[in-house]
Amino acid sequence: MIAIRPAIRSDARACARLIVEPSGGINAILGDRRAALRAARAAFLVGDTGLGWNRSLVADEGGIVVGLAARLPGSEWSRLRVRTGLAMLVGARGRAHRLVWRGAVYDRAVPTIPADVLYVMSLAVLPGRRGRGIGAALLARVGEEAAGLGVRAVALDVDAGNGRGIAFYRREGFEPVAEVAAPASRGLPPLASIRMERPVA
Repeated sequence: MIAIRPAIRSDARACARLIVEPSGGINAILGDRRAALRAARAAFLVGDTGLGWNRSLVADEGGIVVGLAARLPGSEWSRLRVRTGLAMLVGARGRAHRLVWRGAVYDRAVPTIPADVLYVMSLAVLPGRRGRGIGAALLARVGEEAAGLGVRAVALDVDAGNGRGIAFYRREGFEPVAEVAAPASRGLPPLASIRMERPVA
């Protein structure tokens, strides 16, 4: 039985693994999975960040965290962006310079986050638990929250090359609204992301 619940600080280890689960992102920026896990854990534990425990929902299966959705109101992104970056810099330790240097490239490949959406910064399910409706259940809860907040839509970004992810989000009612690309730079390949939104009923 899967239960969707608010994350708590003691979920840090499991949630850090989920945050770094998707290919690219913090893994590619830092070039070291252990450093990426440290950075993700730091951002989760600080709390008031885009990936903070108080901004995350988890899918819990018998006491095991098998899925995560970190979400935030778009109106809070500019403030939380700085806090998220600072927390990750502390966690990345010796790789912090890569986070700053390469992170700027990733920033150029993400559309601006509008103030009138509930933005899903991270959605991940453990590989062995995929295809069982866990991601859909997390998105359903996020949709309920969005309706309560009175925002226009739920929004998220997906790598333009992630065909399975795009197909999943389309099945969940999301449609592409923007695409941004950045050329190869600073040791990173060309990047492209698609902003997808689902209107709030």
